[in-house]
Amino acid sequence: MSLTIAITGVNAVESPGPGVAVARSLMAQGGQDYRLIALGYDAIDPGLFDRELFRAGYLLPYPREGREALQQRLDEIRQRTPID
Repeated sequence: MSLTIAITGVNAVESPGPGVAVARSLMAQGGQDYRLIALGYDAIDPGLFDRELFRAGYLLPYPREGREALQQRLDEIRQRTPID
């Protein structure tokens, strides 16, 4: 069974987020067919471009934009890439 999992925290610059490590752990586990999707706040978050780990990368609105903006963006992302 294949699962599509969205992972945040894919920044790895000054204060690295845990997203890339989580993705590596999932891929190293084996036995599952995971399709990982990177979600980041900044266009230069390295995880957004790492096609060895992530099938796609999408930008999220910054938290200051509010819950409604986040929900709208997640709906847009799910239309393009279904997430389990």
